[in-house]
Amino acid sequence: MRRETVPLAAPTPAGEWLQALVERFPTLAPASHLKLAINQEHARASDLIRPGDEIAVFDPVTGG
Repeated sequence: MRRETVPLAAPTPAGEWLQALVERFPTLAPASHLKLAINQEHARASDLIRPGDEIAVFDPVTGG
């Protein structure tokens, strides 16, 4: 899946959000190998995702 809209009721730590994503899509496991960007900025597990934020999930090695 390249794009999905997920409603978010309240700010959520990125690590919790990522773990929930891996639970929905087990082929992404382990979550520790994935990186996140929030609004096009690299994010840590402790960073908060807020309603309306854009989240990107990617492998630690990407490029072209």
